[in-house]
Amino acid sequence: MPPHDQSIGPDTKLRSAVSSTRVFTVPSGRPFLPAVASAVLAGDLPRPGGPRPDPLDLPRFTILLPTRRAARALQEAFRVASGHRAILLPKIRPLAAVDEDLTLLTSLGTPDGAASDGADIPPAISEVERRLVLTELVLRWTEVMRRAGGPLVPFGTTGLLTPAQAANLAKELTRLLDLIETEGVSLHGLAELVPAEHSEHWQKTLEFLKIVLDWWPAHLDERGLISPAERRNRLIRAEAQRFAADPHQGPVIVAGIARSSPATTELIQVVLGLENGAVVLPGLDQSLDETGWAHVQEHPEHPQYGLADLLSRLGIARSSVEVLPGSEPGRRVSMRGALISEALRPASTTHLWSQFIDKADAAVIREALDGVALIEAPTSQDEAEVIALILRHTLEEPGRTAALISPDRLLARRVANRLESWGISVDDSAGRPFRKTVPGAFLDLVIHAASRNFEPAAVMAVLKHPLTRLGLPAGDIRRAARALELIAFRTDYFGRGLDGIEAAIERADLQVASRTRRQQAVVQLKDSDWKAARDLVRRLRQAYQPLTDLYARSEPQPLAKFVQAHVAVAEALAQLPDGNDSGSPLWQGEAGEAASVLLAGLLDPTLVAPRITAADYPDFYRSLVADENVRTSLPAHPRLFIWGLLESRLQCPDVVILGGLNEGTWPHTPDTGPIPPGTHDGTGLRILLFPGTKKSAISRYAFSRFKKNIHYST
Repeated sequence: MPPHDQSIGPDTKLRSAVSSTRVFTVPSGRPFLPAVASAVLAGDLPRPGGPRPDPLDLPRFTILLPTRRAARALQEAFRVASGHRAILLPKIRPLAAVDEDLTLLTSLGTPDGAASDGADIPPAISEVERRLVLTELVLRWTEVMRRAGGPLVPFGTTGLLTPAQAANLAKELTRLLDLIETEGVSLHGLAELVPAEHSEHWQKTLEFLKIVLDWWPAHLDERGLISPAERRNRLIRAEAQRFAADPHQGPVIVAGIARSSPATTELIQVVLGLENGAVVLPGLDQSLDETGWAHVQEHPEHPQYGLADLLSRLGIARSSVEVLPGSEPGRRVSMRGALISEALRPASTTHLWSQFIDKADAAVIREALDGVALIEAPTSQDEAEVIALILRHTLEEPGRTAALISPDRLLARRVANRLESWGISVDDSAGRPFRKTVPGAFLDLVIHAASRNFEPAAVMAVLKHPLTRLGLPAGDIRRAARALELIAFRTDYFGRGLDGIEAAIERADLQVASRTRRQQAVVQLKDSDWKAARDLVRRLRQAYQPLTDLYARSEPQPLAKFVQAHVAVAEALAQLPDGNDSGSPLWQGEAGEAASVLLAGLLDPTLVAPRITAADYPDFYRSLVADENVRTSLPAHPRLFIWGLLESRLQCPDVVILGGLNEGTWPHTPDTGPIPPGTHDGTGLRILLFPGTKKSAISRYAFSRFKKNIHYST
């Protein structure tokens, strides 16, 4: 591991002088947030054996947690721990949500969580602007490389990247930027990172990374902005300065941090230097032998790597961390914890497994695994059915809670849909993919029809969508769409565009009149049906005029023009009958509001966005919305949950189902990143640029944390 900057944060002597009773852990298998709430109310935090806080003293406490979800859950834990009495809560705040991904719909331009109002900190660039500017920079880089000749290393292509491909690369660059700034790592040593035999390839990769090293900082300086990660770091450091300026304020507790950035470490150091400061770590492994623990920091993929790294930065030995009073594990939880710790032992020490096997008692192992079940389902649908049944069965026992934890979003949606069929609404913390929502699917179909030059299947998909009204009553447009399908598309069709559809209608009219077409469904159509079909095509032509005008031009156009036309066509297609003032559902609900926010952001005239052609716009639009999710605010069942790996942190329901334990899903297929394997100079750059190591650690942490009533499904 690289040596840590000893100049950061309080003096090292302060850290070494910290009493061991100021740093605690809640063992895995014990409910973390209830344990913290109970310890505060019992007077065991920030110091064990202290007096119980007076109800009026609780608001003086400050408790900092890693995520907003954890902050909300701790409020509920205090309510339960107090016996459901009305109490004044401590100040519970998230640490700027440092582990939550930024998306176009959840841009954290002003992160919450820090007490400072940030008046002296520059604003953060919006996620929309960041993505578009980086896309433009990637496109410029590809043009420079094309003129220089040779393949676009490391992307293995000799042609220009499309705007959609550039947008995907820009998305990866945003993740790299966040990692660089969150971890406080400099990339200026990249040139010496790779062995000489890889130098030619690596030099071209460095040319690409100049987007991050040179071009991007210049753009931020010109705009007077900073990145979201840098703003979070500054807000966290401002919070640390506020605590340091008033060391005699009320108790301050940092709880639930499993992986710390340098800025967060500084804050923790300040808290430990306070008279009433304390830190509570989640699930520190205290059963792994010293040999294994010494190797944890060599394995970033290990579930305890983040905690080991944090303790190393703080200068605190693992043996100095004590179990939080009231959260001592029982015999079975301790045995199960030791077994899982051994199973996840660092790879470089697995030769010690033989010693464990020699000493293991089969009866003890059986007792440790009591309540654990492995379910091997033949298909994904069967897996979803079994999980839904387990969740449903949990509700038969009053007060019992259950959660599905899985990175497999398709499995999560299948389980949620199955529960919905039984009238049970469950909260999926990841939300629903925007492209799968009603407005999201509609917007995609709108642009798909134009890009396919109004092929029959694309046209009918738009016309049969529930949002499509074209100013007609619902029944009228459905009848007109069916008539159009029978007349123009239920026979040989060779047309192109809306002109081709109109020609197909007239040809069908002549064929019916001359009795050369004898399909009963067409022959039996009334004059009103033929009139409705013609009127429908006329309305389609009028609605699609903004997009057809753009598709008639071959030269690149500003992105805002395509977005404006896309919105205009969608609104025209979704227009309700005249006199109906209830408003189109296109922009209503969580998904409609999300669509409105996203498209309005893309229409900002001040954005630096690439100029693209009509042929590029559909894929470019899809690349922008591919990872966007919409979270619902509808009431959900209070005892059933679906969580991703990050969302499951600090949670401890009665029944846990770990779903989708299949290679490639969980554990995920590692992304090797741009640096060749086998390169490591001790600076931490290789770890930083191998984002898969962090994902592996998170997935293994979630896998190892729950130790009661667990169902593993594959």
